[in-house]
Amino acid sequence: MSIVLRQLPTSSLEERKARFTESINKAKEALKLDINDGKSWGILGSAYLNSFLGNPFYPKAMNRSLSAYQKAIKDPIANTDPDLHYNYGIALQYEVYICFMKLKLDLKLYLSNCINKCHS
Repeated sequence: MSIVLRQLPTSSLEERKARFTESINKAKEALKLDINDGKSWGILGSAYLNSFLGNPFYPKAMNRSLSAYQKAIKDPIANTDPDLHYNYGIALQYEVYICFMKLKLDLKLYLSNCINKCHS
């Protein structure tokens, strides 16, 4: 159900955000049935990843996505699923990109401060 909710068409950004939230909640409900089910952890990871991609101003979704994927990989059955590894890899790529952009911004701020001090 979590996967289906993310794929349904939406007519507005608000409706889309509501679907992401509902998708995450459905994945969490599945985990209540079996907290050790790697497939459910992978679905939750994908729900959070999609939520992040749909709303990049919600960085906690990326961290939660990575955490869920890490739990999914611990399950020996889920660990054999190539889609899980692919999606986890995509999440890791976004995490690296985010870290790079933060470093780039920090460097720009640092250089800007240095230039301002030199001209003062």
